[in-house]
Amino acid sequence: MQSVKEEVVCFYLGGYGDFDNIALRACKKYKESHPTVRIVFVTPYLSQRYLKNREVVLKRYDEVVFPEIENVLPRFAILKRNEWMVKKADFVIAYVNYGWGGAANTLAYAFKQKKPFLNLGQKVF
Repeated sequence: MQSVKEEVVCFYLGGYGDFDNIALRACKKYKESHPTVRIVFVTPYLSQRYLKNREVVLKRYDEVVFPEIENVLPRFAILKRNEWMVKKADFVIAYVNYGWGGAANTLAYAFKQKKPFLNLGQKVF
């Protein structure tokens, strides 16, 4: 049986907000003892901010992915990006305390998709 140390594991991160920063630090710490881990930033759009900070982003993550959501209006891009990440994920980790907002919508989507998940917050589904 293959151990996690030998298996390629991808962590998909949104890169925005406090939880994403905490998650990035946790993933980097995990990667120290699991060298096959890939930390992937999934950007919802190629904004001027991203393009300006591209080199910084590339230093923080192993890879940057722009999912095939280019026909989505910008105000729905993060929602669609989050749905894309849920579809790709084998397991979802979230921090949701309330039944509203982007994180809650994403966790509800994971629940509907029957994805196994761990919510580090207080909201119960």
